[in-house]
Amino acid sequence: MRYFTYSVGAYLVNELDIAGAVDKILHDGRDIIYLRLVTGEKLMIHLIDSYIPLYEIKNTVTQNTANGDHTLFILWADMLLPDHGRMVELEDWHRGLMALFDGRIYAYKRYMQKLYVFPVHFDAIPYSAFRRVRYGEPIDVGALRCYHAEVEMDGLRGGFYATSFDGDPDAYHRQRADHIETPINVDQLAGHFAVLGLSVGADKAAVKAAFRERARQVHPDINTTDTDAHQKMQALNIAYQTILKAIERGDAG
Repeated sequence: MRYFTYSVGAYLVNELDIAGAVDKILHDGRDIIYLRLVTGEKLMIHLIDSYIPLYEIKNTVTQNTANGDHTLFILWADMLLPDHGRMVELEDWHRGLMALFDGRIYAYKRYMQKLYVFPVHFDAIPYSAFRRVRYGEPIDVGALRCYHAEVEMDGLRGGFYATSFDGDPDAYHRQRADHIETPINVDQLAGHFAVLGLSVGADKAAVKAAFRERARQVHPDINTTDTDAHQKMQALNIAYQTILKAIERGDAG
């Protein structure tokens, strides 16, 4: 059980690094991951694989908020959440997490040897106290959004720093691209596209897909035997950030 949770932690760290979100990993306990984002916010990710009562949720977010840290809980779906399509009555811990995370609970699970992180919704049913469970599409891990949540419910009341996955997935790379001098010439731009294995003029969706695929091949935490992995990942990040900036300016071909 612990090993699976730790593998999810490693997956999240890699994906957040690929997304350009991480300035520094302050602590990586695999089930508790403490990060400083490039935007300056500090984020505490808690991977939950056993029952968490409301008072523990409250204690955690209260302490994190007092320390100036944002909180993100992600639960092991197979252990803690009902299946997609089930009808359930909400418990107080469900309501607490939903109040913190804009009406949803974030979960992780493995399917066909692949890890997924996704939102779980509890849709209201007319004239019923039950809710229907709905699993959302896998999220883009880079789409972090830090915010201040005001919660008004018994057992969890106050203002807390929280984080969700409904932000702009390209925001961190765009911020890192701010230092890139403009304009760049056509040959330079073609070189950046080539790093991603693309031709000049590829659209944003193709650029993003190519970057993610290539990043998972060269990332130093994955490609541990390649002594040049750090340099390759750095070149890939620069290429991606430069192309994003060129697309925003409208001169990416």
